[in-house]
Amino acid sequence: MRSIGMKVSLALALLGAAPLAWAAGFDCAKAGSAAERQICGNAEWSGLDGQMTQAFAQARTKAGTQADALLRDQRNWLGERNDAVLQAAQLKTTRYATDLYRERIAFLEHVFDAPPTDAPLLAAIVKHLAGQPSAPSQAEALGGDGSVFKLAKEQPYDPSKPLPFDTAPLAKLGDDAGIEMPSALTVGPKLLRLDELHLGALYSVAGTADCVTMALFSWQGRAVQPVPVPETLSQNCWTTQGWLVEFQNRAYALQSDDSSIAASDIETQQWDGSRWGAPARALVRYDYRTSPQYVQCAQADCAGLSALAGKVLDRYVRSRDADALAGHVPADAQAQFETLRQRAGKEDGLKELPWADAPKSYTHPGDGYTGYRGFDDGSVFFPIRWQGEWLLGRIGHAALGWRSSDDWLLGLWRWDGHAFVPVFGMVAPTRREGFLLAARLPAKPFQSH
Repeated sequence: MRSIGMKVSLALALLGAAPLAWAAGFDCAKAGSAAERQICGNAEWSGLDGQMTQAFAQARTKAGTQADALLRDQRNWLGERNDAVLQAAQLKTTRYATDLYRERIAFLEHVFDAPPTDAPLLAAIVKHLAGQPSAPSQAEALGGDGSVFKLAKEQPYDPSKPLPFDTAPLAKLGDDAGIEMPSALTVGPKLLRLDELHLGALYSVAGTADCVTMALFSWQGRAVQPVPVPETLSQNCWTTQGWLVEFQNRAYALQSDDSSIAASDIETQQWDGSRWGAPARALVRYDYRTSPQYVQCAQADCAGLSALAGKVLDRYVRSRDADALAGHVPADAQAQFETLRQRAGKEDGLKELPWADAPKSYTHPGDGYTGYRGFDDGSVFFPIRWQGEWLLGRIGHAALGWRSSDDWLLGLWRWDGHAFVPVFGMVAPTRREGFLLAARLPAKPFQSH
């Protein structure tokens, strides 16, 4: 592998050392994980990894009292990177991992810049998030409960009820935007109103990705005029959420993409009464924790098996390396595992967590786990030895069809010679722990997920 002469090894830099490293921010001759081997085999990723390593080293020199937060965030991001790299072959595209690298480099280059003054709402939101113990994805958590900004009033669109503007032009605005107007067979669109600023929107939600279609308008007296949809609200599907808000007596478009538990991609755009200003964007990074909570077990020593499964889960979540799960497996056991893995890949019963149809039996207060119970496409099988017996394990994110969550599932089965028998099932929800860092980044079009 060609060396690009980087001076700092990321793996060792995270431990406080800085000796010579090679092509991908680490020595490819010593690549110890499947993700590292994939990076070393891809010239573009190798180059980006080297740039990212250099950007991280430079950010550390500016971190000051935030050095621990930077270190924690970098460790979290490495797991996210490994996920993207290892799923590239399955997805048949390297774009997601490449984009992740480029965004990380930009984040590290800007994370400790002085805050700009040209986007007051964005700055206020970031300051608000930095003071919160945790930050869910709802608009209220960004400050939409009135602590930072006011959300536009939302109501069902009903032209028969009194409104502060003429409703007749709205039908054409909605039709031009592709919004299905109310009928006997459909649920009508909704209306957003910033009455004091005389700005509103007609919108509808449709499709399995919950994509939003908007038509914006302003009014003077009762006369309605169309308003162009700002770039910030031009893409709004599934994990992205968009709102009209009021901040310091001005109207803003606000968008937040929370497709990752680790980050919120927030963008704002100001309306000056005649046009939309340039978008302003910040990427906010959070700490997060994965904790086994829901367990179902068919063994006598469930406490011991739970402890072992918890160690496996922790090891995998940190590395995303299936090879690290197996440890030393004798040749005969490895051959048996390969046979079982091929057989398991064809078994529908192993695509979901064991006992997934009985959520109330989970040993957790309440009704049990209410999230997805299917393993995502990136899940992996692994062998695990328990009380002298080799079991087949599977670990991955929780998923339902093409939707997946940040929660983790781990299942164990025994092959009895005829069928796979459930032995153990574990759910480990992932939750945000709180704000780590934020960086103002160049605006970009939001991607519909």
